[in-house]
Amino acid sequence: MAMTLTRLRQALAGLSESELHVLVEELHGLNADNRRYLTARLDGNTGALLDAYVRALEQAFNPKKRTFRVAEVSKALREYLRFASPLEALEARMRFVRASLEYWKVLPDWPEEQYGYLEDMFREVTVGALAFPDRPDLLAGVDAIGEEFVRQEDAFGYFDGHVRVFSEFRRQLNR
Repeated sequence: MAMTLTRLRQALAGLSESELHVLVEELHGLNADNRRYLTARLDGNTGALLDAYVRALEQAFNPKKRTFRVAEVSKALREYLRFASPLEALEARMRFVRASLEYWKVLPDWPEEQYGYLEDMFREVTVGALAFPDRPDLLAGVDAIGEEFVRQEDAFGYFDGHVRVFSEFRRQLNR
């Protein structure tokens, strides 16, 4: 039976400081995910989490292998976002949207639910970018992504929701 959070708290409360140190060291040694987490949490270094996310992103959208495994990249992104700054989070989400669009150009046969997921991610990107009005490079990057959605919608359809998100972004930006 899996340990509940309540039972975990009780067990940890009963450990001495040295026993807690040993437990954390054992967790560190168990797997790479634990090491990345502890590095980010204790050192403030998100580099390993970002690397894991980028690798997952490359594997998730691999036209040569015809893979489309968004669940794995979503998990890696969530782990990274737990420790990323707002700017780092925005850049990571932008990577996802760009990779999706590049994948779409090669293999446009997506499961229907992925359009909604991508639209939600693009919405997060546009809202996040509006928080950085002093970063014209970020705003231009979002604009370029939005223009690509417009081109794809004009040519093939499928991205009408994304185009609406982009229109709202431009409206908010021009206020």
